Amino acid sequence: MNVNSGGVVYIEGRQLTIETAMQINGDLQLADGRIYACTPITLSGTGVIDARTAIGLGEGEILNDTDNDVTIGGLTLTGELDLNCHMILDGNVVGDGTDTINVGGQTSDAIRLDGQGKLIADDDSEIIFWNVAFANSQSALKRLWVKSGTLRFTTWCHSLNIDWPLVIDGGGLFIVEDNTEFIVPCTLSSGTIRVAAEATMVVDPPE
Repeated sequence: MNVNSGGVVYIEGRQLTIETAMQINGDLQLADGRIYACTPITLSGTGVIDARTAIGLGEGEILNDTDNDVTIGGLTLTGELDLNCHMILDGNVVGDGTDTINVGGQTSDAIRLDGQGKLIADDDSEIIFWNVAFANSQSALKRLWVKSGTLRFTTWCHSLNIDWPLVIDGGGLFIVEDNTEFIVPCTLSSGTIRVAAEATMVVDPPE
């Protein structure tokens, strides 16, 4: 399926199963809707997967079957979303308004996060990392970016040896609930890092 610029696919209370790929240059809107990957799939284009509660959407989910990867190429994902899939992120995940984006779930199976994209917490949004394992791929572009929102590593998060640079530059909040180690440089210009009692945060890039 191709969604051209100006086109809208609206999914309410239903599941869209994708077997190979979908080109999205318009909008794919989720209102209690789900995208399901029964095989490795690619979602690409210049458009938006949108679940913003401010425009009457929300409770969107992207879910994979077993070890199938979902590749996000160029798209922007935004709104009230649960990302319960192994993800190769070559686009952007953007927290908007007061929405919460959950990456991974509270299950025994971790999802893999790879790629060269950006996860951006803006406005009053929150991006929460649950059972997530960060892949150590080589990319100078990827970023965990706290603008005015909140980015949270829970105690479920696999938060050691992370090579995704952390940037906090918009007055927002980075919350660490368990021991965390970044092996790349991190930048704090304007904002707050809050580390839970008895947890540690280490930034130890190679010399």
